[in-house]
Amino acid sequence: MSGSGMFVKILLIFCSLAATSLLAVSETTEKISTKLASYPLGELDQKRIDKIATMLTDQPNGIGLSKPISDRAYWTDPKQVAELHKFIGQAEKRLSESFPGWNDDDYLDFSRKGGRGRGEKMENARHGWLPALVFAECLEDKGRFLPLINQILSEYAKEPTWTMPAHDKNLTSHHGTDYFLDLGAATFGLRLAETLYLLGDKLDPKVRQLLLKELDQRVFDPLQRTLATGKPCGWLGSKGGEVNNWNPVCLSGAVGAALCVIPDKETRALFIALGEHYSKYYLASFTPDGYCTEGGGYWGYGFGHYALLREEILHATDGKIDLFADPSVVPDILYAQRFRIGPTVLPPFADCRFGAKIDSKLLSYCNETLSLGLNLPSSPHSRGLADSMIDIAPTPCVMTAAIRKTSEDPLRFFFNSVGVLSCRPAAEGGLGIGIKAGGNFSHSHNDVGSYEIAIGDNMLTGDPGGPMFYDASTFSKKRFDHKLLNSYGHPVPVIGGQLQLDATKVHPTILSTSFTAERDQIAINMKPAYAVAALQKLTRSMVYNRKGAGNITITDEVLFSAPTSFEDALITHGTWKQLNDNTIEFSIGKAKLTAKITSSAPYTIKPETITELGNTFTRLGLVFNKPCLNAKFAVVFTSSY
Repeated sequence: MSGSGMFVKILLIFCSLAATSLLAVSETTEKISTKLASYPLGELDQKRIDKIATMLTDQPNGIGLSKPISDRAYWTDPKQVAELHKFIGQAEKRLSESFPGWNDDDYLDFSRKGGRGRGEKMENARHGWLPALVFAECLEDKGRFLPLINQILSEYAKEPTWTMPAHDKNLTSHHGTDYFLDLGAATFGLRLAETLYLLGDKLDPKVRQLLLKELDQRVFDPLQRTLATGKPCGWLGSKGGEVNNWNPVCLSGAVGAALCVIPDKETRALFIALGEHYSKYYLASFTPDGYCTEGGGYWGYGFGHYALLREEILHATDGKIDLFADPSVVPDILYAQRFRIGPTVLPPFADCRFGAKIDSKLLSYCNETLSLGLNLPSSPHSRGLADSMIDIAPTPCVMTAAIRKTSEDPLRFFFNSVGVLSCRPAAEGGLGIGIKAGGNFSHSHNDVGSYEIAIGDNMLTGDPGGPMFYDASTFSKKRFDHKLLNSYGHPVPVIGGQLQLDATKVHPTILSTSFTAERDQIAINMKPAYAVAALQKLTRSMVYNRKGAGNITITDEVLFSAPTSFEDALITHGTWKQLNDNTIEFSIGKAKLTAKITSSAPYTIKPETITELGNTFTRLGLVFNKPCLNAKFAVVFTSSY
């Protein structure tokens, strides 16, 4: 997502606020106002900000179509009650529990030992208390949850930081010397701001004032300083720079929070201009044909927050500014549909977790709002976007943008810009495959030539996917010490004992492609991915045959100037067994896949179980018994239901 803007005066004034609390809050606002007035606007245009201000209501009106607790018609609507009633029981349970304490040792575990789990678990345990309590109070409006809500809001204001431990390496946020707006602070800040909007003057005025001050310091001010200096929030983006999912996630958090609690129209307009302008850098991170180099899971996370930003701005401007009006957004939306290799499953390339599927609610939301005409499984989006993006229930606007009806090939999509091909069966339950020559930027693995084969939505062999969790090494110089992230843990060759080079520096080379209704083919030049002096040629070809039950053939051909060791690999998260000297069967549940191997020389199968970063899989090394001058290795995959 994007950001943009400097903000003046931040404060919270609800129409229903009591006169005494109005005075206290206005004093807080005046102080913040004076401070913010001196900030420059970064890349923003004051004229655009002024124009946006004319589109806004006099007071903040939250996110989406959600209404404050004072709107009893909204909160007593039978549909609303039916959908949210479960939270009353959860909130009642909280009344008899002890609120988890802040634990500095847990937070500091990352800075001391590089572990992310303890600190994140501690923060999540505390922050997860709020949604059920707020929902329950809004539904009942009896005040029985307010004492606990006020208590934990006070606790949140006293937390040393809302920044995630891994994003506070120098502990400047923890020490309060230089707050950093990261994924955690942005999303939690939005949750708190929406709480202030929903509960209004039901909250203790002192608690509200305290939270406003902390929102300013921890969410708004760091972003404002970035507009002025370019630091500390580098995720905001700039011309020619590279951004990732941080951009939409952090900006939807900051912009949404501002729209919930800032009464001044000019300031809210500045935030909207921030989102409108800087979110373009996120869209620019996709290739022209819509490929998301971060992987399928990050599409749901990053683009989902871009859709949330769209909702925030769309609602605030009464439909006058719609981020989906940009035509370049359509290929980015279609990525999920184009990339799939089964009904919903996506190849787990890059840091995408194994087993990732299309965010069907998000795709359904996009399909309806843009009238794309995609034939999707039934998936009600009405709260789906909200549920996946934010805990404090906005009801999406779902205003329809310009119609951009599209016709997608159900059998395949070739992302030509990065050399990534997804092939799908003509009939339900057939084989599907995704194979890549490139596409490596943010969250890259060294995986030139990697592939994933699925039967339906069961992925039986291929790419292991990304970490289930990160630690201090995963985004450091030690990143590719991990077998999961370097090429050893991928279904690609090891040549002369050497693994692949940094894939972000290897230009993908497609030698040929051929696509028909019955047969798809692609040939990839993998030689540039290896720094082996004797290597003269390494070609991987894939033939996808849809006839009958279908089959897939992967063939590697290699040529050396001197005898060199050669090893290929098969990867699985399922079970495997060797049926005979040259046949292996993979299975996950009822799905079975047979791999029949042919080679130009004798080889040995060397199984190895690898567990790294929470991801456990089996690597079957297919090792030539002797160094060779040339070799040909082929595997024919067929369904063996």
